[in-house]
Amino acid sequence: MEGEQIPANGNSKKAKALEDGDIIIPEPIRPIFDKLPPEDRKTVMMFMRAEMSIKHSFRKAPLPDPEELALYNNAAPDGANRIMIMVEKQSAHRIQIEDHAIREQLRQSSGGQTKALIIALVCLTFSFLLAWHGNNAIAGLLGGSTILGLTTIFITGRNAQKKDLRNKK
Repeated sequence: MEGEQIPANGNSKKAKALEDGDIIIPEPIRPIFDKLPPEDRKTVMMFMRAEMSIKHSFRKAPLPDPEELALYNNAAPDGANRIMIMVEKQSAHRIQIEDHAIREQLRQSSGGQTKALIIALVCLTFSFLLAWHGNNAIAGLLGGSTILGLTTIFITGRNAQKKDLRNKK
């Protein structure tokens, strides 16, 4: 009896099925298998059945599948409920940390803007007083550098925020 074995690389190769029709032995290893004694063939078939029954799954979620949750209930008393409680606690903790981080960023940003405003007002006041007393060059240098520096800092900060938002998407 012939069957078809499809390897992982997608190429199809002919293979012969064993007597019971369950296991397919690929052609390249069939000569080796044929040389085995009958009791060793049965052992090889048993291992091949075991290997073929392995299930591979991938999940990108915080919770196991419902079938897995049922297995956890069988393994530990109230296992699924304990997992759900753990996930809920972790979620609440993450929300709390994110809330704290956002509040702290807003506080730092607000404090920085307040300090920048005070520095700008002090520098511009001194610049005005210097200009009033006839020191126009120094007044212009102080006032211009204050405005230029603050403008540069705000533009740089905005660009960094936009870059962070793009990286989070």
